[in-house]
Amino acid sequence: AHLALSGEAQDEMIDTAREAQIRAADVVGKIEQRMKTYATIFAAHPDVIAALEASDRAKTQETVVGLFQRLRTSDAVVSTFELTDAGGIVVMRGHNPTKHGDNKAQDKLVARALTGTGANGVTVSPASGEVSTDAVEPILAKGRRIGTVKIGSRYRDDTASEIKRLSGADVIFAYQGKPLASTIPGIQQLPAMPGKGDEAAAVTIGSVPYSAAARSLVTLGGDTLQIVTLSDNRPKLTKLTDFEMTLGLKTLL
Repeated sequence: AHLALSGEAQDEMIDTAREAQIRAADVVGKIEQRMKTYATIFAAHPDVIAALEASDRAKTQETVVGLFQRLRTSDAVVSTFELTDAGGIVVMRGHNPTKHGDNKAQDKLVARALTGTGANGVTVSPASGEVSTDAVEPILAKGRRIGTVKIGSRYRDDTASEIKRLSGADVIFAYQGKPLASTIPGIQQLPAMPGKGDEAAAVTIGSVPYSAAARSLVTLGGDTLQIVTLSDNRPKLTKLTDFEMTLGLKTLL
């Protein structure tokens, strides 16, 4: 009975990790879809078009920052709101209004949007090294392209918390082997993951046993972002220990 129950418990914990990873992947996909939807909406927003055509920078900043803040209030994982002109020059960033004027024409997503086609993908900021899922759409006014709008969600604690809330598992985002964000405090390095690819495995962080599963997202630069989900095994192990104690007492009797 002990061997059978232990094996069954281990299988159940691994299955739980795989299911959590599937739910996490679904959440990531939905976040990506939301960014695409927001970019499409704001590309046609009259206030965005007016802000891009305005010659008053203070007014442009007020409009763009206000739109970004309202969007972030309704969706906490949104972290980027950026407008460029028809040449790819950044006109305003709602998330960082003091930084503008840089040329994004060589950015793969912006470059595609400047040709009139929306684009999205996982990108890495050359300045900060942060990884995000971005969507960029062209902005049209009276039939002509006047610029682009980018809406993005960076893989930070807010996004990790969103995945945990919807998947029930703790999360670690890692890029080039280094954690970017996590729902587990104090994570400095990825846990050793025995197995290959997206195979689930048992790991221990601190003194807490987890079942972990990893999924990789390929960035536009060709590197990978790892999304590791970890299901806490303590409740299942406690339940198994309690049963084994009862089994042992019955055997003794």
